[in-house]
Amino acid sequence: MKKTFFARRHETAWRLPVLPLPWVAALILIGCWDAPAQTVTTYSVNNLGDLTGFTYPSPSAINNLGQVAGGANTSDYSVTHPFRTAANSPINPATDDLGLLPGATSGSATGINNLGQVSGTATGYSDNSARAFRADPGNSTLVNLGVFSGTLSGLPSSFANGINDAGQVTGAATMPVSAYCPGFLSHAYRTLPNGLLSTATDLGTLDVQNCLFSDGYSINASGQVAGWSSSFETFQTVFLATPGMPMQDLYSLGGPIRIAHGINNAGQVVGDSDLSANPPGYSYYNAFLVNPGSSMQDLGTLDGSYSYAFGINNAGQIVGSSTTPGDTASHAFLYQNASIYDLNSLIPAGNGWVLENASAINDFGQIVGTGTLNGVYSAFRLDPAASEAAPSSGTNCNGAYKGTFNGDITVSSGQTCYFQSGTIKGNVTIKGGNLFLRLAKLLGKMALQNGQITLEESTVEGEVDVEGGDATIIDSILTGNVDFTGGVLLIDPSLVIGNLQISDLPAGSAVSQICGTGVLGNVQVTGNAAPVMLGQGGACAGNAVLGNIEVQNNTAAMAVVGNTVGGSLQCSGNSSINGSGNKVFGKKQGQCATF
Repeated sequence: MKKTFFARRHETAWRLPVLPLPWVAALILIGCWDAPAQTVTTYSVNNLGDLTGFTYPSPSAINNLGQVAGGANTSDYSVTHPFRTAANSPINPATDDLGLLPGATSGSATGINNLGQVSGTATGYSDNSARAFRADPGNSTLVNLGVFSGTLSGLPSSFANGINDAGQVTGAATMPVSAYCPGFLSHAYRTLPNGLLSTATDLGTLDVQNCLFSDGYSINASGQVAGWSSSFETFQTVFLATPGMPMQDLYSLGGPIRIAHGINNAGQVVGDSDLSANPPGYSYYNAFLVNPGSSMQDLGTLDGSYSYAFGINNAGQIVGSSTTPGDTASHAFLYQNASIYDLNSLIPAGNGWVLENASAINDFGQIVGTGTLNGVYSAFRLDPAASEAAPSSGTNCNGAYKGTFNGDITVSSGQTCYFQSGTIKGNVTIKGGNLFLRLAKLLGKMALQNGQITLEESTVEGEVDVEGGDATIIDSILTGNVDFTGGVLLIDPSLVIGNLQISDLPAGSAVSQICGTGVLGNVQVTGNAAPVMLGQGGACAGNAVLGNIEVQNNTAAMAVVGNTVGGSLQCSGNSSINGSGNKVFGKKQGQCATF
């Protein structure tokens, strides 16, 4: 697979902002690529391997770079170590063991975002407590997220289950003693971006007095958390916690026990629920999907009695595990287009694999999970195989494509277009759908009216105009101007050869981040009611800007940290702004004078 000039963050510590500014201009001269491609009908299977001295790897999450996070267990499961792989690579024992927090003897990674930040939990302390942690790329020391303060109702413990691109972590932690709630309390939480539990939001429970337990399992780009909660009225039910709103009960498939495992940026929630038709003495569970504003939908099984949904991507593809007829075996499944598929039927026959559980899926359709290889327990990563077909010019794109396409493409609401390793010789317009480009080149303009775009190691030679929706841009080159007035923007690390303007982001949107990116024009951040970070420290490195940076008239929190600026840095009329460590060759003016 060919690469851009951008070195992968797992292969080297090189980041664009550390280069002298004159070097940035030279990057224009670097050539791009043309490559073949892929679609989502069948998969190739990759053995993830294991850490040295461990026997049972358990992948929990995969980001859009193809980095996998999880835990590696010893043969007796007495010790677990967290790992994070390089992109599209097996576990490397020399580099991928994330280590442990001081005092812990075990730990596992549970989530990974598109910046490579990992969430997880450290265990095995002498007092049997646990601590949530965050692992930042380039930092060999795990960040202890701590516990809630005060007189706690039990062991001082915290657990982390998921992390979004803003660095917000969700999980559960022991709560202080309450005068209204007897006994032990553990509540779901949502941290601030790259924050600790000391400033985390207690999400409460669905109990009327906020008693008993809840646990946050997954968090999306806007900070919505899905998980489970108990109350005196119900044993265990699914919740959705939207920032600024009360916790919402998503109900069940009829039984008293249900749990949410995943949520995507559209607010679709997946998990499993027991059924109202359970016979006495039995509890059958089925995977579910809850669309925003709709009731819980039973996804069915692979003709067995049980199914569990563990992950959902932004295209709405769902993965999990289901028993087969007679409940004698469990097989990994993929659910898409209202149908459930046994993933074992989508891989080459006779390769020795039996895929038993699928735990996560990224936006490019890569899936991780566990099974057996020639009868031996193993962890896998599935990569989608590709179709040669291309959509007709001017028609809607819905599917996975490769090769060269001559003409314009439209991606409408409800449609998902994958272009992996291909060239589009026209313009692309997204009208409520999802577009994913990997190792691809777009020769025309890109317009996002609503929906989502994700670019990885791709080039857009025309202008990028985002009027609504979210954009994730990783290791890519944008040769024209970028005008973003949508929802949430993440650029890390990429090159913008024109100007970058971020304006009029609506209140309630999650934080937008520009990290480790080179901009050869000017950067303007104006009139935003949602937070924008131009560098933030930690996983979000500063940027190299050849022109000026202007941050003006924003009502949400702004940050300008660790940037190298060839022109001036001007800040005025902002309600809240902080910054430090900026190297400016021109003038620092206004609110940025001390940054």
